[in-house]
Amino acid sequence: ALRELHLPFAAPEETVLMDALEVRDVVALLDALASPQHDLSLAHALRSPIFGASDDDLVGLALAVREGGGSWWSALQVMPPERCSPALQRAAVLLASWAEDARRLPPHDLLDRIVEQGELRARYAAALPAELRGAGLAHLDALLALALELDAGRYATPYKLVRALRRRPLAMAARGDAQAVQLLTIHGAKGLEARAVFVVDSEAGPERSETAAVLIDWPAEATHPA
Repeated sequence: ALRELHLPFAAPEETVLMDALEVRDVVALLDALASPQHDLSLAHALRSPIFGASDDDLVGLALAVREGGGSWWSALQVMPPERCSPALQRAAVLLASWAEDARRLPPHDLLDRIVEQGELRARYAAALPAELRGAGLAHLDALLALALELDAGRYATPYKLVRALRRRPLAMAARGDAQAVQLLTIHGAKGLEARAVFVVDSEAGPERSETAAVLIDWPAEATHPA
């Protein structure tokens, strides 16, 4: 509701990093760089603000794969310019360069290069509405910081960083914004720091039914359902 009203909001308590859309976009990109055969991750990254490909671009790439076989990655690298939109042409060049970087750079350095060369901050700032812009950029900064600090650098490859982010509920530090609506748990909002607190979604939900229902009437001795 706050997003629909274009009201800025922030969650001052720690939140899971992978809950942020921007982080999921970048993780999909890292997954595609580490495993070029992961077509779904590549499609996710292409459709995100990182590259800004359209639905028509993805359909065209899928048709190229159907015609020539192979993966989306290989099809993107060999698609003729007349069949490539500017977004796909840009993606092909950057992905080839970042794939080479991924083989020799630790995750933080790779991410730093992606953010700079891909102009991620500017692209997300342009793609996000004003009330979400600050949070989106903060999420990118949190991912960079985590890549540098995660387990004292033990995750030294993009592949291991992707697995760590997807398997563990890694949290990002709270982000304060005095001009935004603060979203808190009931425990976080029970003090007297705020002049006004709105308790939402506080009605009790329906009780669970104690009875079971039969989806298919199929007696054990019968050869087919009744």
